[in-house]
Amino acid sequence: MILQRLRLRNFRNFEDEVIDFPERGAALIGDNGQGKTNLLEAVYYLEIFRSFRGARDEQLITFGCGHFRVEAHLSAGAGGEEVEVAAGYAREGRQKKVTVDGREPERVAEAIGRVGAIVFTGSDVEIVAGGPGARRRFLDIILSLVEPGYVTALKRYRQILSQRNGLLRDDAGPTELEAWNAGLVDAGSRVVGERETGELRPLLRRDLGRSRGRSGVLAVDPGAGRRRTGGHSRWLGGGLLRRDRAARRQRAAPRTDPGRTAPR
Repeated sequence: MILQRLRLRNFRNFEDEVIDFPERGAALIGDNGQGKTNLLEAVYYLEIFRSFRGARDEQLITFGCGHFRVEAHLSAGAGGEEVEVAAGYAREGRQKKVTVDGREPERVAEAIGRVGAIVFTGSDVEIVAGGPGARRRFLDIILSLVEPGYVTALKRYRQILSQRNGLLRDDAGPTELEAWNAGLVDAGSRVVGERETGELRPLLRRDLGRSRGRSGVLAVDPGAGRRRTGGHSRWLGGGLLRRDRAARRQRAAPRTDPGRTAPR
């Protein structure tokens, strides 16, 4: 899809701006602080409906305003499909609204990936040089764009995990925790499975091979260890049991005041 027009209202330093892009592309040139990165942020917001800079939605609203809205008109070329994607957020009630051609999808996840934008910044080096959290976040974003249902499973997994962790903090018994295990393992298995065997796997194998000047010399197989333990569900279920035991041992450990020696 080709981005033809972008309208920004109360987004960062743009109060009300309409920008028409030529079909051959555009380069953004300007002094520091004029809003070049803010403009790119707005375009990519319509791809994943969150800031690639890690900012919360309320931080994207122009100072002194109560909401923002971003609209994009996209075209597949002469005589091709035309799509309008829009997103807005209101500070009051913390409400986000996403529309495609004026219609609000049942889930925001259904509208992800319509723009077809890719962003690369200097901070992306953390995907390689940083900790595993940055790599998981990168995979989650990419898989949300290419694998139907992935983002729904990921959100469900995080919600159940948060609720179950709350029960652990409240010293819930095994019976109470067991009620959440099936849903957690089901959603978690989908997430882990897609990370290992989704559409990215053949692409990674191809591109990793090209990076060495030959095609097909490298393989991507992060799930070998889990297959040896009986698959995703069994692996996740066993991990829950070990995690619960460790949490209970930690709560039962003797506590000491700062500066005092531990009891013998």
